[in-house]
Formats: sequence, C-alpha cells, structure tokens
Amino acid sequence: MAAQQQVNVTDLERAVLYAFQYAGASLNDAESQKIKEEAELYCLVAKQTSYQLFLQLFEVSSHDEVKFYSLQALQEYLTE
Repeated sequence: MAAQQQVNVTDLERAVLYAFQYAGASLNDAESQKIKEEAELYCLVAKQTSYQLFLQLFEVSSHDEVKFYSLQALQEYLTE
C-alpha cells in the first residue's frame, strides 16, 4: 500500500467487512490471509488518518459489524 493512500468511507466499510469475514480464515489459505491482511492494513491507515472517517462510517453504514468497529475506533481516539 502506498504511504499517501487516500482513505474513503466506502472502501473503509468494505475493508471492515472483509476483516470480519476473513477473521477466521485458515492460516493455510494464502489468498484469504492476504485479503484479511490488506483489509486490516487499510483499517489501520484509516485510524491514522482521522476520527471523522469512523464517525461518518458509523452514521452511514447499515452493517452491525461496521458500526461496532467504528465505535471501537472512536473510543481509541477518545482514550489517547
């Protein structure tokens, strides 16, 4: 991933969903592990970008997993 990667809410929502979907992927499944790692990295980059992405994501997403992740990220910002 590029150091100057732009993060947007649509891609962030997709990354969170992939991270949850592939969380239990077998370590022997290289393709699933790659998807999981890329999704987690995108989420990490987003966390380093701005809390506003997660606030917006919480407001617009209809997925419980995404709302949960967004609240966790927002809590991290508040406790820093």
